[in-house]
Amino acid sequence: MLAWYLTTASISYLAQFILALAITSHLLRLTILSARRRANTLTHVAPLTGFFAGFTLYLLLLFWETVLLPGDRLIATYLQIIPLSLGMVCLIQFAYHFPSPAPSQKWERRAVLVLTMAYALWETGYALYRLRLLFVEGLVRFRSDTTDIFLALIFLWAPLMLLRQSARASLETRTNTTSSIWLWLRHLWSPQGQAARSSRALALVYFLPFALSVVWLANSFFLIPVSNTSAVFSLGILTALFIFAVVYINYVPETTTFMIKVGGMALVSLLAVWSVVGWVIGTQFIDQYLEEQIPQQRTLRFTPNAAAGYDVATVPFHFDAVGEKWDMFSAQNWTDILPLPFAFPFYDQTWRETYVSVAGGISFGRERIYQDLEYRYGSVPGILPLYPARSNWPLKEGQVFLNANADKVTITWRQAAEDFSTVGTYTFQLTLYPGGVFEITHDEITDVKSRIFWTIGVIAGGPTRVPRQVNLIDGLPISGGAEGMVHDDYIAFRAYLHLMLSPLAWLLIGSVLLFIIGLPLFLHFNLVKPLNALLDGVSQVNAGNLQVAMPIHFQDEIGFLTESFNKMVIELRASINELEARVEKRTTDLAATNARLRSEIIERQQAEEALRKVGDEMAVLYEISAIANRAASLDSLLSESLSRVMTVIRGDASVVFLLSDSEGGDGQPVWRLSAHHGMAPEMAMMMDSSSAKRDLLNWFAENREPLLIADAAADDHIPQAMRHAGHLSLLVAPLHAGEQVLGILALARRGGQSFNAEEIALLSSLANPLGVALHSDRLRRLTQQAKILEDRQNLTRNLHDSVTQLLYALVVFTEVGQTQIESGDVKAALPTFARIGDTARQALKEMRFFIHQLRPSLLATEGLVPALHMRLEAVEERSGIRTHLLADENLRLPSPLENELYPIAIEALNNALRHAQANTVTVIVSRDQKEIVLEIADNGGGFDPATASKGGLGLITMRERVASLGGELTISSSRESGTRIRVRVESK
Repeated sequence: MLAWYLTTASISYLAQFILALAITSHLLRLTILSARRRANTLTHVAPLTGFFAGFTLYLLLLFWETVLLPGDRLIATYLQIIPLSLGMVCLIQFAYHFPSPAPSQKWERRAVLVLTMAYALWETGYALYRLRLLFVEGLVRFRSDTTDIFLALIFLWAPLMLLRQSARASLETRTNTTSSIWLWLRHLWSPQGQAARSSRALALVYFLPFALSVVWLANSFFLIPVSNTSAVFSLGILTALFIFAVVYINYVPETTTFMIKVGGMALVSLLAVWSVVGWVIGTQFIDQYLEEQIPQQRTLRFTPNAAAGYDVATVPFHFDAVGEKWDMFSAQNWTDILPLPFAFPFYDQTWRETYVSVAGGISFGRERIYQDLEYRYGSVPGILPLYPARSNWPLKEGQVFLNANADKVTITWRQAAEDFSTVGTYTFQLTLYPGGVFEITHDEITDVKSRIFWTIGVIAGGPTRVPRQVNLIDGLPISGGAEGMVHDDYIAFRAYLHLMLSPLAWLLIGSVLLFIIGLPLFLHFNLVKPLNALLDGVSQVNAGNLQVAMPIHFQDEIGFLTESFNKMVIELRASINELEARVEKRTTDLAATNARLRSEIIERQQAEEALRKVGDEMAVLYEISAIANRAASLDSLLSESLSRVMTVIRGDASVVFLLSDSEGGDGQPVWRLSAHHGMAPEMAMMMDSSSAKRDLLNWFAENREPLLIADAAADDHIPQAMRHAGHLSLLVAPLHAGEQVLGILALARRGGQSFNAEEIALLSSLANPLGVALHSDRLRRLTQQAKILEDRQNLTRNLHDSVTQLLYALVVFTEVGQTQIESGDVKAALPTFARIGDTARQALKEMRFFIHQLRPSLLATEGLVPALHMRLEAVEERSGIRTHLLADENLRLPSPLENELYPIAIEALNNALRHAQANTVTVIVSRDQKEIVLEIADNGGGFDPATASKGGLGLITMRERVASLGGELTISSSRESGTRIRVRVESK
């Protein structure tokens, strides 16, 4: 029969097992109900039930692992991975099916199922293989630490899939089908819908098992202490179960009764409290445990007996010389082979060598692997003078010493142990004699509560021979048989802990049973039954029975609620009676309110109509201003404006008369018809020009407001042609700028229809911006005329200064040549005729230059480079000068900069044309990130810059323009070597 002993962890695992069993039972009930109803909406319950079934069995095996002794607990340890891996298969499928399976993930689900099942089968096969090694050969083999990485990845995959399902379920609530990664993240952060929120909540729950698997990995790689890992792992599992119960009861879509919700939450809370209490109380019991003290300066002699075992007795204490330090141990198991100088019989074999371990023992046949001691102290024969049965001691250099000769071999362990937190000193010896006798001597044994449980004894070896437990402290002498004998300090500790924790375990089981049986009965009679009666009364009220009165059974919260319900029914009856009386009165009031509301609606509609008219009027004002800015001519300005006016002021016809600049034959001002709308062509021809009465102009200049004429045929103030149009109602508004009247705007209606005050005011408002636009147009035309006059004067002056002088010189040279020919001096006449040709060509250049100036410039519309290209083609090339323009055709500079660079270039070209007598001109325009460069070069006669720096040749104007740009002007020239003018301006 297996011996079991309670531990602190076993109390926690017992509570977790009960909680997981309760959750599994509830899920199993839901699975059965779903199968009976054939409900496809609960497809996730079956895999979730499978996961919790496997997890419950895993917790049961964890409980047995913690209550069994080291040799027997390995069976539970090996079997744990089987239900856990199978449960993980179900967990992954649950993640794919909650809240509902996605059709697009069908093949992905199947592929993941195959992979996880393969992993589960591999873990199952490896567990069975380790069990065979344990039972048949007595070998202990632990799982590789790296295999836990795959388990952690499965734990991570489940919450990640639940998060993915949460985002998918949230996106399905939208009508828009577009999707993006940012949209997924937003719906993951704030899921929409109960299903999406449930998936995210469960995902956060399952991140906790993943965190526990990471803690377990850290422990496997010795990153955190084992004791801390056990507590974190145990309490972490309980926390995950607690949070899952809370989330599942409150979020999942299954129908859960109130009894199950209250009972489940109470049970979870009770078991959580018991688990924490078990850890707290168990820790106190462990701290109070008094270990058995190993006697110091004592020698035990082991003598072979007839029973194929050993007799153990104390002999006088002696501690032999330690000999030389032995540091030839392998780093793998800290073990080395010691050849014996004699044959040493041990149980049924004789050995000529032994394996010495730094940890405090020797073995025969092969080295002892530490983990094999976990199962019945291992299958390798050996001697344990003082072996740390339950601790992996850190090692120090120089622990083991050897003193070997022909009559005995002495092995000494000095300061043989260090725990993580406390230090103990352990100095002991093992002495082997040729006849099979050996002695164990403990010299100095000190321990400061290091919790290192030790083992002393002999191991016979073999998987079937289990050493007998003996007392080597105060139970000597002892005789042992062929099975071997050990004194294990850990068993005494476990027996003590079991004795202290047994009442707590029984109290836990009793409280759970009492809770499971008593709580439902208590809730039924004190909560559920009264609530059902109250719900029956609510149903009757909903059916229309207001005479119901519910009995009060208990004077508690339910009783108070029932009493309040009865009062509510009474008040409801009174309220209904009062309400019926009020309804009739409110109906009458409502009719009056509706009449008043209809009146307000009519007034609001009228106000909205007036507001719309004002909006239209403002729009027309804005459009007239916009037309004035963009109109290409005065005719288009007046025509478009007149059309906009007719859209807001209804009329049969409209005209605009402008005052002519000249007076008529009678000395009166003259009206000129400038625009009309809705008028026959013959009528427009009659109104093209008519005399304007000065008294009408004076009236408009003085009053500046529209004039309403009821009958145009009877009013002699208006133009005579308008009176011939017949009986019309006219509305005439002046177009003025300041005190000057520029024209009139007139609207006409037939059939005696007049204009109201609003239309008169509106026309006055519309005429004001139109008058301003007319005044601006007049000023613009005056400015253009002044500019044309100035250009003509400049052209006359330039023709006189250049072409006229050249023509006069041409006449003089012609007369001189004629005289030379008449005198017969032909040779002298040749240079004269040459100068006549040069002068004629220069006059032709000047004329071409003036003709180019009369052409419209491309600078404003096309830019600097096209304008220079046109100049070179029109003037220089036609004058026989070769030209080169080196510039990007698409180069555009800011308008202010082009307006200054172009005159500089023209001035330089004019100088080359008029004075340099050049036959080649090169113009370069370039721009980079730092500067803009304009360069004009010719191969003419050149000049002396020092002489010309004071003025002349337009150089002063060039310098002023370059200075205004903040640039630099460089002039390079000399006689007979040409001229180069370079302008550099900073690029902005």
